Amino acid sequence: MTEQENKIKTLLDKSGIPTHLKAINFLKTQKWPIIVSPYYYDDFAKSAREIDIIAERIFENQDRFFTERAVIAIQLFVECKFICQEILIWFDKFDKSRAIAGLEKETGLRIAYDKAGGYDISWNEFHYLKHERVAKLFSANANNEDVFYKAISQSLLAKRFYTSTNRLILKREERFEYRNISRTIRYPVILCDNFQKLFEVKNDHTYEQIPTSFLLEVYYNFEKSSDGGEYVLIDVVDINKLDSYLETLKTEIESLVSAFQSKTQIKNRNQ
Repeated sequence: MTEQENKIKTLLDKSGIPTHLKAINFLKTQKWPIIVSPYYYDDFAKSAREIDIIAERIFENQDRFFTERAVIAIQLFVECKFICQEILIWFDKFDKSRAIAGLEKETGLRIAYDKAGGYDISWNEFHYLKHERVAKLFSANANNEDVFYKAISQSLLAKRFYTSTNRLILKREERFEYRNISRTIRYPVILCDNFQKLFEVKNDHTYEQIPTSFLLEVYYNFEKSSDGGEYVLIDVVDINKLDSYLETLKTEIESLVSAFQSKTQIKNRNQ
């Protein structure tokens, strides 16, 4: 191998490109339409920003006996990260009441949790709410690089832009299933090339390797605010377990489609 080939291989091995390509190829095989490294305008910072991947898929009711058609568009705002050095992460209980309020705002559905009646869907249909703890603090790596900070900002700012503009990555008029969408639901996701260098630090300063996907809890102030900012949960996923994550998401969305369908039926009967 020549010196230049060695340099290129080292550069490739230390970059996030293999993780990015692996995510792109897997999402394509799973029939998720994607756009790669799209730019969008951040009106708060007055500058263009980029996110690694936006994936989008339509989920709909397929039961021919139902007259009401429920269609949900799902968008994933994905940042890919190469974890080259150890990072310490601290977990604690999270605010489920704020999480539920955020999910109700995102989905437009009333969620049953510590309340009786008058709801559209149970709390345990959401993968977020099955977690008992969330990541709240994380260290920089040994090079003082804050790996998660940029990923958080890029995924949340992209989600905010597409929410504020109600934008889809495919044109509605070009696809039949994009007509009469009941709701567009957006998930920020951080994909890591592996979890081998991610460690949970305990209150007694002991630590252990993080074995599986987890949630990051963020209070994000997109602009001046007096309420502590928007409460957001972000999935942090090992790319080698992306198939399991997408399957969990598929089950969740199918439950949301059923909830929208039932809600529409009740509304139509009451008219």
